[in-house]
Amino acid sequence: MEDRLDSSGQRLAGLLKAGDFDSAQALLRSNLKGRARSLQDDVLLVLFKSPPPETALGSVAEALLRLAPDASGFSTLAEHLEANGAALAAQVAQRCAAELDFDAHPAMDVWGGAFNGQERRQTLFDQLLQELKIVTIVETGTFQGSTTDYMAKAGLPVFSCELRTRYFHYSSLRLANIPNVRLERADSRRFLRELFDENRLPPGPALFYLDAHWEHDLPLWEEIDEIFSRHPSPVVMVDDFRVPTDSGFAYDNYGKGKCLSVTNLHEAVTARPSMFFPKHASADETGARRGCVVLAQGDLADYTRRKVPMLTELSLSDALVLDGVGELRRERELERSVADELQQIRARSEAQQADLAGELQQTRARSEAQQADLLAKIARLELRAHELSSAVARAEFIQQQRELEAENAKRDAATAREAVTGLQNLVLRLHEELRSGRTETQETLRQVAELQHSRWRRIGLLLGLARKASFER
Repeated sequence: MEDRLDSSGQRLAGLLKAGDFDSAQALLRSNLKGRARSLQDDVLLVLFKSPPPETALGSVAEALLRLAPDASGFSTLAEHLEANGAALAAQVAQRCAAELDFDAHPAMDVWGGAFNGQERRQTLFDQLLQELKIVTIVETGTFQGSTTDYMAKAGLPVFSCELRTRYFHYSSLRLANIPNVRLERADSRRFLRELFDENRLPPGPALFYLDAHWEHDLPLWEEIDEIFSRHPSPVVMVDDFRVPTDSGFAYDNYGKGKCLSVTNLHEAVTARPSMFFPKHASADETGARRGCVVLAQGDLADYTRRKVPMLTELSLSDALVLDGVGELRRERELERSVADELQQIRARSEAQQADLAGELQQTRARSEAQQADLLAKIARLELRAHELSSAVARAEFIQQQRELEAENAKRDAATAREAVTGLQNLVLRLHEELRSGRTETQETLRQVAELQHSRWRRIGLLLGLARKASFER
């Protein structure tokens, strides 16, 4: 993992390993601001006190650097920390997410309010408290505390538990100023056992509101057995339960043996309390219209029968028959629904096939036309290619002729240069010969002049001698 971290991630992983809280805090502070930054410091502090395995430091560092400054970001960080062996830091991160949830929405009502926003359910709850002289309320599955808040307004002690850390801390903040609420983070089965083991409930009838079922875990059947085997005068209301007489009420079904129904209740629970269901129709309910069942035995069952007009009792056999009939009806409705859906799918499929056949025919026609166009284009391109090929051949021939002419011109030029060189050499020789001839001529003239001078000197001498001889005579 560390190979994939950037330099900041590698540095942070090293600081976590070295236990250098101040440097790690300084490195992370640049990522967040305000409230989110201080909450991040809380997570980091616990992370240093209870670090993950050394092999997970790189992954944890990467998660811290990617932390988004909102509730979802801290919740995602918590899941990452939990998966990497930092359970305590994960719980703190979920608490931080809850605080950000509360800052944004101090009275969050995801399901529309108390009891799923169902006004008749609220009235039924009030009737049970009043007519059965309830002295204590116990709730499993606080979630975000909207139903707990409603219950607390009766002024009775309310004991509630929530397993998920984020919801527990949010509810703790929401219900912090309500003195009669005692909220714990615990599995509902352990929570009920401890209530009974420690004798924490005041004497008298207690109303147990069971709503801790969610996803894979279904503690409901164990909760019911624990309550009826340990408490002397319980009344139990189960949320999200299937109502055999009205399929309009929604219910939870988590698979085989985990459907909240009379059939599974009978198979999974040892206790055999009386069963009461809403008398009003689901169409007259508000909110999410979730079903419920009220379970009681002994005097409290009798009081419920006589004093709570909003409920109707079903014997176990009737409830099982109606539940089975309802299940069969639902299966048949499901089969009809599936058959209708299949018929619709078949009709859509046939229509789509017809559309596809028409489209295919049109596509084939377009394809054939396009093919013909392509063939014509190919023929034109081939003709054009032939013309270009001929033009290229002509150009190559002309180029070759020009190259041949150029070569001949080069040879002629070389021959001319050689002739010029020969002429130049001849001229030079002639100049040399001329220069040599001039020298010889000048020498001859000089010799002639010398001969003439010598001749004249002899003539002069002879003339002198003749004069002298003549004079002497």
